[in-house]
Amino acid sequence: MARERGRTSTNAHRAVESWKILTEMAKNRETIDSGDLSGRLGRPVPLGIGVILDHVGYFCRRQGYPPLTVLAVNGETGEPGEGWKRAHPGRNHEVARVRVWDHDWSSIPVPTPEEFAGAYRRHRPR
Repeated sequence: MARERGRTSTNAHRAVESWKILTEMAKNRETIDSGDLSGRLGRPVPLGIGVILDHVGYFCRRQGYPPLTVLAVNGETGEPGEGWKRAHPGRNHEVARVRVWDHDWSSIPVPTPEEFAGAYRRHRPR
């Protein structure tokens, strides 16, 4: 959904829910299939999940946090999706995953939709 004047996008609101799910996965040292994540967000198919994950990923990058989105994986390969690979070229996802698992996410307040939207606007590819 496009950002409307004076309103934060639905993707930014879904990023909040994604953050909660992904930080829970991190606490449990687990990953989540991107399709399952999409379903937990109320989306019947995973189309568009990449944009939601971009909101989370750009926020993590801006704050200097480990890349939380590395936990959203392809159910068949166990690897992060193409969007993660484009955002982190040459980065070892297994090393990144351990950094995410080891990070204390409970000490970080859940970001607001506006914070996610702001990070996305500043960092998304043009």
